[in-house]
Amino acid sequence: MSEKLSGKLKLFILIVKTPLKSVYGFICSIKNFFGYRASLYNNKRFNNLKFLRKIAGDNRNLSNVINSANYEDLVYKITSSNFGKLNFMDINDKEFIQSNLSISEKEKIIKEADKVCNHEFDLLGSGRVKVDYDLKAEGFEGYVYENKLSFNEIDAIKNNLNFKINKTLNFTDDNFNLYEPIDWHIDFKSGYRWDNKIWYKKIKYGHLPGVDIKIPWELSRASHFVTLGQAYWLTSDEKYTKEFICQILDWIENNYAGFGVNWTCTMDVAIRACNWIIGFSFFRYSPLINKEFVSQLAKCLYLHGLHIKNNLEKGIFRIKNNHYVSDITGLLYIGLFFNFTVFGKKWLEFAIKELKKEINTQVYEDGTNFEASTFYHRLSIELFFYPVFFTVKNSPKFNGENFVNLGTEIFGSAYLAKIKKMFDVMLNLIDLNGHIPQIGDNDNGKLHLFSDSEIKNIKYLIAIKNIFFGNIQLNDPKVKEFEFNQSALWLSGKYGKEIWDKLSEISLKNLKSVSFNDSGWYLMKNNRKADNVFSDLMILCGPNGQKNKGGHSHNDKLSISLNINGSSIFTDPGAYIYTPINRLRDEFRSCSSHNTICIDGLEQNRFVTGNPFVMVDDAKARLNKIIENDNYYFFSGEHYGYTRLKDSVIHGRQLLFDKNNSSLLIKDMFKGSQAYHEYNCSFILAPDLKFSIGKDKTMIFNIPEEINFNFLPVSDLEINFEIAGAFYSDGYGEKGKTFKLTYTFNSEKPSEIYFVFAREGIKYDLETLKRIFKEFDQDE
Repeated sequence: MSEKLSGKLKLFILIVKTPLKSVYGFICSIKNFFGYRASLYNNKRFNNLKFLRKIAGDNRNLSNVINSANYEDLVYKITSSNFGKLNFMDINDKEFIQSNLSISEKEKIIKEADKVCNHEFDLLGSGRVKVDYDLKAEGFEGYVYENKLSFNEIDAIKNNLNFKINKTLNFTDDNFNLYEPIDWHIDFKSGYRWDNKIWYKKIKYGHLPGVDIKIPWELSRASHFVTLGQAYWLTSDEKYTKEFICQILDWIENNYAGFGVNWTCTMDVAIRACNWIIGFSFFRYSPLINKEFVSQLAKCLYLHGLHIKNNLEKGIFRIKNNHYVSDITGLLYIGLFFNFTVFGKKWLEFAIKELKKEINTQVYEDGTNFEASTFYHRLSIELFFYPVFFTVKNSPKFNGENFVNLGTEIFGSAYLAKIKKMFDVMLNLIDLNGHIPQIGDNDNGKLHLFSDSEIKNIKYLIAIKNIFFGNIQLNDPKVKEFEFNQSALWLSGKYGKEIWDKLSEISLKNLKSVSFNDSGWYLMKNNRKADNVFSDLMILCGPNGQKNKGGHSHNDKLSISLNINGSSIFTDPGAYIYTPINRLRDEFRSCSSHNTICIDGLEQNRFVTGNPFVMVDDAKARLNKIIENDNYYFFSGEHYGYTRLKDSVIHGRQLLFDKNNSSLLIKDMFKGSQAYHEYNCSFILAPDLKFSIGKDKTMIFNIPEEINFNFLPVSDLEINFEIAGAFYSDGYGEKGKTFKLTYTFNSEKPSEIYFVFAREGIKYDLETLKRIFKEFDQDE
């Protein structure tokens, strides 16, 4: 397209964009008016009889007896017979699971479940907090807010809830007359509380410093219901059933459909529904699960489904991302739950159709997710995979092991092939400890928590992958270094273990280097059996997330992560938080917080003020060349983020990994400029890395197995060196300390600088480095 035509097109878009947005805004305001009325209707007029008619659907025989039957009796009669067919958690696996968990694993689950019963939660870096209406927050980053509810308001909440609990369950245990409600609407870090009487679309967030809406959202996702259910299966103690029932009733009573913070984000509504259904699967055979409770649970889950369907996170000016996949995953679970109804079948059919569509939109052909984040790739796998897994388990044709055959029949072979690719990406990312590198954002997002493994540990997914795909000619070998873990045990039971035991093995140390060109993730792997050195190197040279809009990507073009023998050397510092403090959000996703080079203190991609998930697409990173043989791995790439400067600069980076001695040589080139610029090269050190400082700006790193590596710059430029404290986030809301190396230099002409990471005793001078790289980049 010519520049003239391109300019006219841009002008036309600019002219029509504003009126289109106005029209769209008007349509949304009309939609919101009717949406508000619908929310009022669902809370005041959508009574039990109308819900029963929804369940009955076109069943004429059932419809004829509705008016004469007791509502709760009829709902229970309809649902209980169908719930008995649900196979999310298979009761037949209960004894096998009990016998295959260690004593310490059982004790850990029970201990955590007891904390849940005491309403003590540790979410998103909060530390252990008892969440109730008397909570006194410690504050977040110096910001503290006070709970605004009066004593009388709190007392009324407690009395009303306990009255309904006792009416529902007829508890004879006096202790449960004193159930202490959870405050579902509070950010228990900062202490800020949202009003549960405000319509969900009028809820504000990101407007006050230190306030994080993700805290109440995370609590209301109800991931802890899995823990309660696990403890119940291990102990048969009905106190866990009572707690499950009370928390459900507590949530329903204090979160009217469509009102308050916990209806604001459809993604979280959907994930909550999924965990309610999984939780119920653990408790459904308890004698305490009666018709009064089932009728309230079923009605609320229906309202969840209705809310999701009416608030799908998509739009003309909005890219569908992991939120939308979460929405349709929630609809699928609810559809399975109500699969005996007309609306349930429709939601299930719609969800399967949309999942098949979105996996092609949001997952590249190489299997990587378009969010530009390793941890959103992990979440994306769960959102695309668990629906297949549980749909297959709930099929009457399921025999315990025919996962792939039924998955193909329901979702199609192309869908399963793409999921297999996604799993294989994770297998290539994982290190010897079962961890993956932090690339882009990390909000700790998981659909379910079947074990309490640390957030960076993904061994559970690799085991589930083996079980699902491994029984077709047993062609998906398990990882030698990993065990049959808790998540796999809870999800697949006896049949899963039988599949696992028959699988052949592979070692992580035998995996080869791989390029994921669509996302720009390049992984070099080297196993030096002779000297016991296993190296993982990851280089980033790809697009911004969500079709270059930014999303969950960071300014990390040409950044590297290096791991040796399971020990991280150069690392990504994580994301920390999203909306509570804009300054910290931008600091953690900035160029200077990654293992790359900043020019004149500017960002590779410009941030957009007021939107923490958008970047201007400046960098446009490009791969030039990869060469690999038995002795070397060579990478060459560049980005154009600084060509926007008056005196533009192209940053090129070449990496040469010498496999024979595990040396990493880095060459940074700055092409195009004939003007003065300041260059800052950062290297973020892993928090637990042991090091000392030698002469001539040399860093000495001590690696496990008593191996020492030296790291130093080599250049004819004058280089200033600084080692200073830096922040590091191991997960969302967590902020710890580490060290950052910064090498600063100035230049008025095109220039280059080298960095050498090599075993003690191995040295490279400037002329040798120039000669080595010239041999590899002579064609560029």
